[in-house]
Amino acid sequence: MALLWLTQKPKTIAGKTLRALCLNVNRIKTKEDAELWIETFLYWNSKYEKFLNEKSRSYDEKWWYTHKYLRKTRRMIVGALPDMFHYLEVSKLPKDTNKIDGGIFSDLKNHYRIHRGIPKHKRGKFFHWYLYLKNLKKLSKS
Repeated sequence: MALLWLTQKPKTIAGKTLRALCLNVNRIKTKEDAELWIETFLYWNSKYEKFLNEKSRSYDEKWWYTHKYLRKTRRMIVGALPDMFHYLEVSKLPKDTNKIDGGIFSDLKNHYRIHRGIPKHKRGKFFHWYLYLKNLKKLSKS
């Protein structure tokens, strides 16, 4: 989400720097790398704090934060920091959800499209049973 909110070509230096930081998250392989990344992020956060707090005003004195998506990205990272690097401590824990996104969900979407007439009140049960049966197949194979 961070890369989506920051766009491919951010216009501000703060945006370019944060995008570069976000691109490096998947390259973290050790606890030391994670600590360095966190320090760099916290430095970025303190360096651009005033910039991120800039407000724009309309003629009738309504205001909003000028750099909405930078703030949104920062907030997401700050919220994720406590749980961001558990994969470094647990060896079988994947570092991202790419395998899930590419496999289970695309298959789930295809099955759901076949049954697109399912009423809203029954959709939850469809997803529940689909995932239950998918996991049951995996358990019986192992």
